[in-house]
Amino acid sequence: MSCECQSYNCVEAFINPCSDGVRLNITSTYSGNMVVRVWMNGFVTTVGISVIQGQKIIIPTSILNEHYIHEMRLYSDDDLLGCYQLKTTLDFNSPTYPVPEIEYQMNGKEYTGNDTDTQTFSEIDGKELLTISMGGQDYTSDFWVQTGDSVTWSLPGMTFTGTIVLNWINA
Repeated sequence: MSCECQSYNCVEAFINPCSDGVRLNITSTYSGNMVVRVWMNGFVTTVGISVIQGQKIIIPTSILNEHYIHEMRLYSDDDLLGCYQLKTTLDFNSPTYPVPEIEYQMNGKEYTGNDTDTQTFSEIDGKELLTISMGGQDYTSDFWVQTGDSVTWSLPGMTFTGTIVLNWINA
């Protein structure tokens, strides 16, 4: 499957704002970890979830906006599993669900910026970055492009300056 979506399956998500998770009408084909990417207004939010083969997938409520149609992609490792148009509806009567704990291990390290818009961090060894902290701000993948061990800011004028803290996941 290519990295771009050629077609989308439509899925409804009924959001109970008192619930940590939203159960989707998508059944997992394996047990383990899955990466979920959800788009809203051109920005993506990436989270890791745990799934069980044969059970419905539960994603965090916090990554969704009610009364919206999100683009959502599901990945196993770097393999695209499916592309969805996720129609969300607020429903106080929907059941509540916990978000299954992910089996990823978080790693992080502090670096010194090189004062350019691109920097190589050999310790990440191609693993997916979750956040970059710099100057008292946390940045998600909405603000950079990662190619292997190199990270380039997608914001004009941004440079790696001062103390940089990277957080990534090990599967």
